Amino acid sequence: FFLQTVEMDDIVNTIGDNLQVVFNNLSFLDVTPIKNLMSPLADQAAIVSESAGLPIDQVNFLLLFFLSYPLALIHRQIWNPTIRHLFSAVFGILTVIYMVGNDFYHSLFTALVTYIILVVVRNPFGTKLIWFWAFGYMFASHIYRMYIDYMGWKVDFTIVQMVFTLKFCALACNLQDGNFPQRELTSLQKRYSISSPPNPLEYFSYLYYWCTILPGPFFEYTDYKAFIERTLFKDGKIPAGSFKAFALIWARLVFVIAGVFLAFTYHPSFMWNDTEYAMSMDIFTRWALVMFGFACLRSSYYTGWLMSEAAVILSGFGFNGNDAQGNVRWDRLRNIDILDVEFGTSLKGMIAAWNKGTAHFLKVYVYFRVTKPRAKEGQDPKKLKGLSAPQGQLLVFVVSALWHGCYPGYYYFFLISFFMNYIGAYFAKRISPLFANSSKVVQFLFGVVCWVVSMSALNYGALSFVALSHYHATTALSNVYWLGHILTVALFVFAVVDPIRPKRKKN
Repeated sequence: FFLQTVEMDDIVNTIGDNLQVVFNNLSFLDVTPIKNLMSPLADQAAIVSESAGLPIDQVNFLLLFFLSYPLALIHRQIWNPTIRHLFSAVFGILTVIYMVGNDFYHSLFTALVTYIILVVVRNPFGTKLIWFWAFGYMFASHIYRMYIDYMGWKVDFTIVQMVFTLKFCALACNLQDGNFPQRELTSLQKRYSISSPPNPLEYFSYLYYWCTILPGPFFEYTDYKAFIERTLFKDGKIPAGSFKAFALIWARLVFVIAGVFLAFTYHPSFMWNDTEYAMSMDIFTRWALVMFGFACLRSSYYTGWLMSEAAVILSGFGFNGNDAQGNVRWDRLRNIDILDVEFGTSLKGMIAAWNKGTAHFLKVYVYFRVTKPRAKEGQDPKKLKGLSAPQGQLLVFVVSALWHGCYPGYYYFFLISFFMNYIGAYFAKRISPLFANSSKVVQFLFGVVCWVVSMSALNYGALSFVALSHYHATTALSNVYWLGHILTVALFVFAVVDPIRPKRKKN
């Protein structure tokens, strides 16, 4: 019996049948009637999808974004914090139900389990348990998605689960920090720490904040609470200028959306779907088309993040103090710096400017917590516990890959990105200072070379990220002769050996 071959389909079908029996007994939990109340919006989405030829899930995304703007204006007029929390939680939950139906219960179930752990197990073990629970459930969700929608890009519950995972883990760390002696905490840990779990309404309001429930970004609970309670603002009033900031966001969106439509024609997928077409060009034309295709493809991410940021600004949460000139800043939840990505001169800077909310989480809750802290006065650096900086960076890339999903392409991308980032930091240290006192023309030309190299490195790695599967990723990389890997290995060895290291002067 134990040697019989068990088919994956049989296992899944058996589990599905058993779950269906359970669901039949829990029919009162079916959210379909609630979703049907939003059928007028669904009907409009279907009309737009058919006339524009766009996938229905993308049209739903856009309609929900547009709907979030008047909701943001209503939210900013509510002065009672309890009602504001309730408003955020209700409309966030309705947004998730509209997009994924009964799969909404994935987010609710994981949120309830996490909250129980937060309340009951208030010690470092509880923090580890929440990390294991959050990332374990999300990883299982990614595997399930691969099974039911292999190589698909359809919007499903995992997009919500990914943002929730970051919030679960951050809250666990914040609560742990709040119960540690203050002298043992860094300035960031003190800023984000909480002494007790949020009450249920505050908790679900933070998780389901409707302006960021689908595209993100991640944000801190303490910032969100200050926004809801109006302690984020002087005298409790949202400063003037949010409508101007909203208009400026949409001015950028006009140009970005053009790239979205170009992406349908100039998609880099020809590198793995049409080898004959790819190889009909010389290597330089082929790579130029890849570079342009990825620039257009990134526009689809920019669109979602900018539309979300616009809603955040209207609600007032975008307020981020004043700059040196006294001008109000509205970039608290800015998730992308487009110019730094598209025209950056270092791979490190490009990565830092992309998906900034997740980058913030990885830096604060992964990198800073696993690497050796800076030695304080009187401390012996050799006695400090923790990973080295390169080891911490490698762990950050691994966690990021796990967070994104289970496709091999994600792991290929983040692994080579680690080595490319290491190489970039080395040459920034050894080569860049040589041009510090050069003429402006020479510095400009050096900057152009750095941009070409950095953008090529980013797009080379992104071939695997977008291709997803092992076969498609290796096909795309073969069509550029694995040049990125060859150069990465050679330059990494060069950086480790460091033959151009300045000689130390003898006393």
